[in-house]
Amino acid sequence: MSVLKPIVAILATINTKSKEAHFIANVLKRAGATPWIVDLSMKPHNLPAADITGEQVAGLAGISWLALDGYMRHEAAAVMVEGGTKLLVQKYTCHADRRQAVRIK
Repeated sequence: MSVLKPIVAILATINTKSKEAHFIANVLKRAGATPWIVDLSMKPHNLPAADITGEQVAGLAGISWLALDGYMRHEAAAVMVEGGTKLLVQKYTCHADRRQAVRIK
C-alpha cells in the first residue's frame, strides 16, 4: 500500500507575499508535506512563483486576470475567492479519488 504525502495549499497574494509563501512551502517540505502555492493576487504581475497562477484562478471564476485590474478591490477579491474555492474543491476531489483508488487495490 502506498502512502500519499499530504498536500497543503498555500493561498497567497504572490505579488506582495512571495517570500513568505516560499518560506512556508520550505517548512512544509521539511515536514514531509507537498506544498501547493496558489496565487490570489488581484493585480496582474509577472512573478513566476506559484504552482497555480492568478490568471488560472481568475479564469476558474470566468474572468480574465487582466480585467481584474479595472475592478474595485472588493469585486476583484470576490472573483479570486470564487476561483480559489473552485480550484480547492477540484483538487480535494481529485486527491480524495486517488486515496480511494489506493484503498481499493
